[in-house]
Amino acid sequence: MPTAVESNTFHNAIYAAICLPPKGVLDVLHKASLLRKDMQLYISNRGIDRSLQACHVTLAHKVSHGLPAVAAFGSSQGVVVPIHLTAFLFSEKMCALEAVIPANEHNIASQNEWPHVTVWTAQGTRPKEANFLPQLVSEGRASRVSFSVPFIVNGIVQLL
Repeated sequence: MPTAVESNTFHNAIYAAICLPPKGVLDVLHKASLLRKDMQLYISNRGIDRSLQACHVTLAHKVSHGLPAVAAFGSSQGVVVPIHLTAFLFSEKMCALEAVIPANEHNIASQNEWPHVTVWTAQGTRPKEANFLPQLVSEGRASRVSFSVPFIVNGIVQLL
């Protein structure tokens, strides 16, 4: 049973996530873009390397999945999880890295339909709109760069 402090943390949390180090994500972007000039231009033209300050893969969101779904990750806070970044999706208004959370002993998995790390959004574009990038790719309104080998970045489970 959660303590009073843990219970209060669950009620204040808006989402559960695996938080990634921005430097690790930037390293992935730079390495992946070495072979793709379009990706390299996209990243440099938007100043992503100067603006990226926080990154995460959402596990559960209070509005989308409910407070119990967020609270369920409370016992996993602090657990280190390797994230496999498998593709870069981008449009004029946003970009994200596709994320795969491998099976793990803590059964940590995202409840989002498309787990990802939102990297950048244009002014006036909400980060949650990145959820639609796969659909935009299928409609020809966004691009996808798949990585031949996933990049792995370790993250930490947190309630935020």
